[in-house]
Amino acid sequence: MKFWDGFIKTSVLLICLGIALPNDGQSKAFTPLKLITFNIRYDNAQDGSNSWVNRSGRVKQFLKDENADIIGIQEALFNQASELDEFLSSQTPSTYLRIGVGREDGKTKGEFAPIYFKQERFQLIRQECFWLSETPHEPSKGWDAACERIATVAVLFDLQTLDTLVVINSHWDHVGTEARAHSAEMISNYVKTFSSETTLFVMGDFNSIETDRGIQVLRENLFDSCPEKQAQVGTFNGFNHGMDNKPRIDYVLYRSNGFRPTSYSVCNENKLPNEYISDHYAVVSEFEKTQLSIDFHVCFVYDNHPLSDTKELEVRNLKCYIGNIKAVKNDGRLVGFDAGYRLLDYNNPASLQWNYLVNEVPEKLIFNLGVDSLTNAEGVHGDDLDPSKGMYWSWQSGYIQFKFEGRWNGKEYSLHLGGFERANFSSREHVQLISPRLSLPSLNTKAVAKSTTLYIDIKPFLDFATSSEINKLMSPSPATTQFMDAIEKGISVVRIQ
Repeated sequence: MKFWDGFIKTSVLLICLGIALPNDGQSKAFTPLKLITFNIRYDNAQDGSNSWVNRSGRVKQFLKDENADIIGIQEALFNQASELDEFLSSQTPSTYLRIGVGREDGKTKGEFAPIYFKQERFQLIRQECFWLSETPHEPSKGWDAACERIATVAVLFDLQTLDTLVVINSHWDHVGTEARAHSAEMISNYVKTFSSETTLFVMGDFNSIETDRGIQVLRENLFDSCPEKQAQVGTFNGFNHGMDNKPRIDYVLYRSNGFRPTSYSVCNENKLPNEYISDHYAVVSEFEKTQLSIDFHVCFVYDNHPLSDTKELEVRNLKCYIGNIKAVKNDGRLVGFDAGYRLLDYNNPASLQWNYLVNEVPEKLIFNLGVDSLTNAEGVHGDDLDPSKGMYWSWQSGYIQFKFEGRWNGKEYSLHLGGFERANFSSREHVQLISPRLSLPSLNTKAVAKSTTLYIDIKPFLDFATSSEINKLMSPSPATTQFMDAIEKGISVVRIQ
């Protein structure tokens, strides 16, 4: 038995994407942003010549030389954090502030995963931490973890770029595979609580290689700042430079509102015997802010003609949702992401165009036609999902995915396509997503246009209404699946020169 969700139709569209640039015709560079993630190894007297007292000076000198804007540290005990506090708060011309607590008691006991940031550049809006466990609001171990594990969050306002940044620093368990997978899910769900307009950075020692489930979960909604050609450069040395070929386990991931990475390095140079900085190499990622975007338009048509020119058709109301827009390269790499939903309204031209920020020129576009089942099951939301928009059934099964009201060939139509096959069925457990992917050839990436238009031709939709002899539908039914299939057949994207 199938209980259809919001009839999500995921489409991979063949497009020649229009790229809108600043007035000078070049991507405009802003103040660079430099981040470091660094596991400094906890203060362990049994490390002998590699103990903290012998390495701390080199760690401090490294951080001073790099002069990063934001630093995520892992494994710092209270005495190490205090030592770094004193050092980093006395640097010139920039001084650092630190947030973060000990993972064993939420105060000073156990390892910290602190975040340091330049107080001359950033204003701290909010700080918090949560434990990677079933009880995230109190010190605790999760699942099969050997230790308490924590995520530290800083919400910062960048006084130079005028952006709000969310920075998450974490250290995942070194033993529990289940704990690492759940840690990724917790952080991924936390990331989704922020608007798609917000830039996020997630960094840390994840004790996971690229192919592990945890990293795959994070990369569903985040970009990896590491270029593919450097993906095999190891970040763990175990105080033995001969382990350089080990896979990387330290990451800087991001979701960008116009930021793009400009450099990435694993700081494993100067490999002098007995002069280790830590048993990990620091990862340094630099970003710049650009204004690269797609000038995007949506146009409803009938048989490839403007609706207003179609004499046999009178449109009074025509609306639908699209959401979870992803711009990707042919190899599947994300270069743009908007997790929100847009209500396309034929009678509101402003709803049919927007600028979509990307990190580089994409080759394909993926989006959902309709509202996904999780959003639908959770009920009323704001912005375009607000019920005042007239696209929500409080008495039925949630969001109306597509609405058409009008007259065609002398016959009245009132079609409101709903979310579930069975009325009033809203159990999240039994909702099945519909997400077919269209296989299309690759795009010629050299073609760059002023704008890109998404066409939604409603003729297949109306043809189905005639063939099925359904001209009024105000509740969810099996027919809505076929209606949504017909709508998808009418979707195409063209490049406007």
